[in-house]
Amino acid sequence: GGTLSTAGGLVFEGTADARLVAFNAKTGEKLWDTPTGTGVVAAPISYELDGKQYISVAAGSGGVYGLA
Repeated sequence: GGTLSTAGGLVFEGTADARLVAFNAKTGEKLWDTPTGTGVVAAPISYELDGKQYISVAAGSGGVYGLA
């Protein structure tokens, strides 16, 4: 689905095996991961709301595969 890099030195990536993972941009060290329940189908995005930063990602079957 793609990656997201942040000014804070993080890289986020969704995986086909249902995980959202954060890496250190300089070292490549995996810092964090969480299950998404289904494969990630898009690049993560970052947004701010009320002074707090969030990461969001679309996950799940869709497109022509959802019709099959």
